[in-house]
Amino acid sequence: MKSEIKQMVETCEACQEMAARSTKLPIKQNDDGDKPWSKIGMDLFDIKGRQYLVTVDYYSNYIEVDYLSNVISAAVVNILKKQFARFGIPVTIISDGGPQITAREFQQFTKTWGINHVTSSPQHQRANDKAAVKVI
Repeated sequence: MKSEIKQMVETCEACQEMAARSTKLPIKQNDDGDKPWSKIGMDLFDIKGRQYLVTVDYYSNYIEVDYLSNVISAAVVNILKKQFARFGIPVTIISDGGPQITAREFQQFTKTWGINHVTSSPQHQRANDKAAVKVI
């Protein structure tokens, strides 16, 4: 009976159209920006139980790594404000859209400061290539 059901599903046009697809979405490719600090990538990572924020300039590949004493949006925003005071306000931030980044506080920050926030491909954790690769 099992093989008959399988054969029926395989020959059913409607079943084939509704079947789940296991193909991965293509990775979104990001350009390198047109000047220093106009586009940055950022990611959070952990080393021995301590959380850090890595920020990478797409144009120059310059890296900033900052310790996060608290892994909340406010801490991320405070670090970014310090970086922006040194390097300027970017036009675009690329991130993986983690919980600190999707929080209302971070969204309000980028809106108030006029920053375009783009999340990398959700099906590819490594798609935030500038920030993710530099940590390794």
